[in-house]
Amino acid sequence: MALSVALFLCERYYRTLTNTHEGQRDDKAFKVEAAKDLGLKEKDFEHFWMVYRNGIQHQGMPKRYVDKGNKVTYKWSIDEGFSATPEIHKIDAQTQEIRLNPWKFAELMINKFRANPSILENATLHAFGEVFDS
Repeated sequence: MALSVALFLCERYYRTLTNTHEGQRDDKAFKVEAAKDLGLKEKDFEHFWMVYRNGIQHQGMPKRYVDKGNKVTYKWSIDEGFSATPEIHKIDAQTQEIRLNPWKFAELMINKFRANPSILENATLHAFGEVFDS
């Protein structure tokens, strides 16, 4: 659950930074910014996104992803000893593993919003609801 929340916070954060959250589906700008900020190559971020975000948000767990362009299978591995940012580990010429500590990743994404809370004001299409006393 923590990783699912962290992934939607990640998307919300970088889509807001790149202004690709309201009526635009500019995945390129969003992914370039996220990769740069997380210290990843753009392709590595794209593979991370396919394995973790698409797997978890669509089927409840990360998935294996085969990049038909480079004929590499990307697997996932979660461990408390891994980093807050995705790490690509080459197993062999056809297999790579994307390693992640989900708790550290969640903390990283939460801290990005804490450091810049005004970013939420720019996300008006998906704005948080208000709670009123009845």
